[in-house]
This record gives sequence, C-alpha cells and structure tokens, in this order.
Amino acid sequence: MGEWQTSGDKKFLSSELEPLLRGIADYWASRVEKDDDGRYHIKHVMCPDEYHSNVDDSVFTNWVAKFSLDAAIEAAGILGRAPGANWRDVSQNMYIPFDENNQYHPEFEGYAKGTKIKQGDAILLGFPLLMNMSAKVRANDLVNYDAITDPNGPAMTWAMFAVGWLEAGNYAKAQSNFIRGYANVEAPFNVWTETPWGGTVNFITGAGGFLQSVLYGYGGLRVRTDRLDLTPPPPPADTDSIGLQGVNYPVVIITCVHYLGPPGPSTSQILGTFSRFSETFLAERERGGP
Repeated sequence: MGEWQTSGDKKFLSSELEPLLRGIADYWASRVEKDDDGRYHIKHVMCPDEYHSNVDDSVFTNWVAKFSLDAAIEAAGILGRAPGANWRDVSQNMYIPFDENNQYHPEFEGYAKGTKIKQGDAILLGFPLLMNMSAKVRANDLVNYDAITDPNGPAMTWAMFAVGWLEAGNYAKAQSNFIRGYANVEAPFNVWTETPWGGTVNFITGAGGFLQSVLYGYGGLRVRTDRLDLTPPPPPADTDSIGLQGVNYPVVIITCVHYLGPPGPSTSQILGTFSRFSETFLAERERGGP
C-alpha cells in the first residue's frame, strides 16, 4: 500500500494494486491452518533467518500474512469492493508468537532463546513492517537478537539494527551498526558484497538496507496510512547535516535538512511546497526544545 499512500493514485490502486493484494490475501487465507486454539497458524516455512528452515509460525511470516490481509481489506474498502470471505477472520485471529515472560518476539514457535541466527528476522517487525509494539518490547527484540546474530551475516542486517537502535534511542549502537551497513562496499565500482569478506557480488539488498538506514533511520521518515511522519534523530558523529530532497507525498513535496547547530540541540529545517496551492512554508523545530 506504500505506493498508494504516497501517490494517492486511485487509478493505479484500482487497476494494479488491489488485484495484486487480492491474490496475495487469497494465498495466505488458503495457506493457514486453524488449530484447536482457534488461532490461524502457518506451518513448514523458511523464515528470513537462513539458519532455520521448515519451522512453524515464523513471527515474520505470520505478521507479513496478517499485514497483507489487512492491506487487501483496506484496498477493497477504498474501492467499494467486497473483501475475501475469510480475510478478516484470518487476520484477526492470526497467531503471532510472543514470549510474555521475556517480553520479546521469538523468531518462530519453539525457538530457543539465545540460539544463533544468521540475519535480521524478528527485528524486522519494528521496521520495515511497522508493528505496533511498546518501546520496551522493541528494545527487547533488539537486545535479544543483537548478541546472537552471526557477525558474518549479510549487510542489510546491520542497517536494520541501525534503524532499530535509533528508534530505541541508543545512538552509539545505531552508529556502529550504520557503519557496518556499508563496510561491504567494494572498489572500484562501490558495489556491495554480501559480507565484508565476499559472498554474493553486487548485493542489492545490502545497498538497499543502507539506503533505508539513511532515509528511515537518520532521516526519520515513516509512511503511515494517513500521514507522513518525519522525526529525525541526531545525525551520526562527524556529520554536520543530512539532507533529504524531493520527498513526494500527496499534496506536498518536502525538502528536509537535519543538522547539528552549535551550541545546543539538533535542529530540523523543513521546506515544503504545497503543489495544490503553490504555497511555500518553512518550519523549524528544535529537538529537545520547548
């Protein structure tokens, strides 16, 4: 739904996106199994963590299924079309693994806390999947998986940790992972490899992860159903400013420059042009100020 949310293109929604979402929702509705607990489960899957396969109830997979069903329901509603007969029931009763005692999301049903993983998996719930969770649970997910993620894992993992630690307010952790996110750049063409020591060449997911850590990490962008959030954290050390140009959202095009201004708190300067009214506004906000 991100394309629809940022463009407002109802023709695209009707002709392209809604039929695609409908097919995805129908797939998930056919793939689930309803158990005696009354919840829907997805069994025998390969989760993003490549060290674990043929698992039941991958927390990432189950949340993606629910997310997809909700998106299809929303798209159908906007267009006045009928959703699938069981989409809403499956979404509302999807089983999402959660450890109440430790207040974190286990990677899958039966996952033993502390077991080594290859790459980002459950931490993706916070971003890019935007699961609504408390700050404590978000931080617990990061803490639990930070210690047991293979240091030789792929580049995009560190970018996602960087975004997560920025959300949690741990800027030192965020910066160290941000740097790791582009440690795989190889001369002379500045392409990413899967790991700093080799692996897949021209590793696009690594480059994409790095871009997301800039835009959605230090840039602070979040595309919501009804709004665009822009809450940039302090820039990384030895950085004077971070600029995002041409952020297109319905009605408004935004240019944001986030900088450290001596002697006090970081400041965001946002220049937006309202295309509908040909009006320009300038808003300046001091983080941590009154």
